Amino acid sequence: MTYRDEPRALRAKVAQLEAELAASKDELRRYREGQLPVAAKVHWLWGGPTVLTLEREVVGEIDEHGFAQLIGVLRVSLGELGRSDQSAHELTWSSTDRGTRLVDATCKVSSGCTQIRLHQQLRPVAHAVFKGVVGFVGIGGLLAVVPMALRLGVVLSPFVLLSWMAAVTLLARWLYGRVSRRHTVQLRVLLDAMAEGAKASAETAATEPAREPAGEPAGDQSATSHEP
Repeated sequence: MTYRDEPRALRAKVAQLEAELAASKDELRRYREGQLPVAAKVHWLWGGPTVLTLEREVVGEIDEHGFAQLIGVLRVSLGELGRSDQSAHELTWSSTDRGTRLVDATCKVSSGCTQIRLHQQLRPVAHAVFKGVVGFVGIGGLLAVVPMALRLGVVLSPFVLLSWMAAVTLLARWLYGRVSRRHTVQLRVLLDAMAEGAKASAETAATEPAREPAGEPAGDQSATSHEP
């Protein structure tokens, strides 16, 4: 490569790096806007994630009224009052109903942005699904499988029983996979609703005029004369 070709190669390299930077910025923007799915680790036994975490960043800062609106969205969507803790720049909300939807929400305001984070624990859901399938289908089906296995003899009966339990486990994994996907969609819908509420509150807070502190009530401006 001659010295004349070096500037051309450098310009091509700079153009490539600029294209990669633009693609990375676009991917980061789509991730912040929730257009890209958040990866969830699939448990080796349950066949689905046991923890869901979704995040969204909204441009603009919300105030205390905006926090109150987000609490209302959480309560309506999840059907419970929950437990909330609020400060000037942060809001935390947690489920108090120890049912199957254990959701924790965090909302932080900093650097002109509002960050929303939802965390849901799905392990109770997995336990409920596996208990139901193994208890009703697995153990209940053994009443029909065991007599059939005994007819096949001592050699084949263990394989029949193991095959039945494996089939029951696969069925439970398949069902829990569908349930976990439904919970993921529900959590994303909740995140969208909170993001829309935060965006509207931030726009309202930005356009709302600053409140002036209430002054002392004006007294009687008429002059009074004092006799010496």
